[in-house]
Amino acid sequence: MSTSDLKFHLLPLDVHLEIFAYLPPRDIISIRQACKALCRVTQSRSIWAGAVRKIMAMHSVTEASYPLRKLGPKFLERLARLQERFGDLIRNGEGTAILPVNSRMLTPRLRKTEVDRHGIHTAGFTEDMILLSGGRFLLTLSVDQFDFPDSTLYTLWDLGLNLRVEPPIRALARFLERTKDLQVLLFFADTEAVDTIWAVSVQRLRTSTRILVHKITMSLRPSIVAYARHEAPSSTSSTHSIIALIPGTHSIVLSGNHDGKSYLRIWDFIQNRAAHLVGPDSSASETTNLFPYRDCILYAFEDRIVVYNVPDLQPYFADQLLPRHSPALIVHVEVNSPDGFYIDFNHSSPFLPPLVSPTRVLRIDDPEVIILDVVDNSPTRTTVLPNRVPIRSERSSITITDNRIYSALKGYMNTCDGHLCFLSLDSSGASVSLLSPEFGKDGNTNLNLVKVGLNPNINSAIRLQEISPLLSRHCILTPDGNIHVLDY
Repeated sequence: MSTSDLKFHLLPLDVHLEIFAYLPPRDIISIRQACKALCRVTQSRSIWAGAVRKIMAMHSVTEASYPLRKLGPKFLERLARLQERFGDLIRNGEGTAILPVNSRMLTPRLRKTEVDRHGIHTAGFTEDMILLSGGRFLLTLSVDQFDFPDSTLYTLWDLGLNLRVEPPIRALARFLERTKDLQVLLFFADTEAVDTIWAVSVQRLRTSTRILVHKITMSLRPSIVAYARHEAPSSTSSTHSIIALIPGTHSIVLSGNHDGKSYLRIWDFIQNRAAHLVGPDSSASETTNLFPYRDCILYAFEDRIVVYNVPDLQPYFADQLLPRHSPALIVHVEVNSPDGFYIDFNHSSPFLPPLVSPTRVLRIDDPEVIILDVVDNSPTRTTVLPNRVPIRSERSSITITDNRIYSALKGYMNTCDGHLCFLSLDSSGASVSLLSPEFGKDGNTNLNLVKVGLNPNINSAIRLQEISPLLSRHCILTPDGNIHVLDY
């Protein structure tokens, strides 16, 4: 048979699988419509399992959330296509409000076994929540000044996978932490131990900030246990602080302020090793941002970015004075507005054309976006020079012509169907936006904002909200402590 006689649909299945591995779900569906033979090929379980694995790798989702081996081809196909469907809802509904197809509410009642195990009688009032990447698991923090005073109840919820055959929402595990005034800031799956999830919370005290780490084990009987804690100095409980995770590690970075000096504390909660990084003079209320890398940390202030090389961490003991490490570089950034802020995104984002640099930092400085490429300085790797340097990009700025973009960029950022996705809350309610940039040959960029309202129809204000474009899911905490789970 000549090469010209070779038909695509007659290729072996393993060749089809190799080709389809490079295609997004919507292109696989388009190929399905070509002929009956390709329709059968695109219904293969292997193709859709591969599509879901690709999504999981991009978003650090483990099989604790998406159990691929337990899902049939139809469920895998729906799971792979959910974020595309959510993106289409936004694009097709611009200027309107979209309604959920399924609305549920968490039931906080305790089972008798839980009452006996924890010695409490109620699940308390929900004060905080956080959604795990992947959108399936939700962690809530509840309090009750009468039933469990000076304590916080952690609850792990299974919200399901939005596959239209969902079992009721279940409380998988609870843990009563004998600490109050907690806020959960990080909730992430361990990429090495797939059955482990970590929750990082903070308690802001008058003279210190306390970090608490809880380990969640996703076994046949999921459990939550207190794992480690750490304290860093602080001048006031109202100090603006941020917590971030150094990618691919168990090291947490905490920003803080003590006696008018900013600082960073790095803590490996597995090995209990730490380092203290000294920062510039700064008020406790100044807005800052953290951008951690494996070998470097960027600490962004209003008009400057402080660059630290990650030092060797030292064994840590309570009240120990750690060696002080100074910045490797301070980069001054020209700003137009004191209300500007920074956001970070990786090189796979469509916001800018791909470059060699692994990431970029954007200064959102009305009326423009200032683009800073973070350049790897590894050829000159020394203990003195910075490992990475933020420099202005060749496409150094993008002018914001749509006033809605500035407010959208202030919202909670995620990705959806290959685009930046922002969840916002204002006087008109909750909304979600997509940015779909177009780059002209003349160097001009059109950001193409599409914005729709989210109509949860819950007859209540929104206190906190989380979104998972991967599962087309929106979670809302209302002022009365109720949590609504809305699937689109």
